[in-house]
Amino acid sequence: MPASDLGIGIDVVPSAPAPADRIAYKIDVVDLGPQRATGAQFEATLPAAVTPLSVPGGCTISGQVVRCAVPRLAPGAERTYEITAQVAATASPRTVVATVRVSGARPDPVKVDNRDIAGASIRRTTHRPPPRPTFTG
Repeated sequence: MPASDLGIGIDVVPSAPAPADRIAYKIDVVDLGPQRATGAQFEATLPAAVTPLSVPGGCTISGQVVRCAVPRLAPGAERTYEITAQVAATASPRTVVATVRVSGARPDPVKVDNRDIAGASIRRTTHRPPPRPTFTG
């Protein structure tokens, strides 16, 4: 069976969100050839402190896992997907990591590029009480 080398990459924006912030995971799937990729799909596993809010068409959400079918890709072609999520309001400052994996129907001769990770550092927020009103009169 002819081979097709799929690759995947993931980034998160912003990389240092605060609790309750919305974030976006940008995922790129590429067919590095030599043959057209068929039956391609990817799976993104989001950290527990993050809730997926919206996914592209052809994708499903099950808990922290987003699965997406990738239409046929010609060698050299790339598709970009975006998953919008929200950091839990109760999230404590720490680094949280999302992972992605891609697979296809054809054998993949180079598996090292079939996985990627993206970390977001949840930052500490300082909650200051609102200023007290000053009464005159």
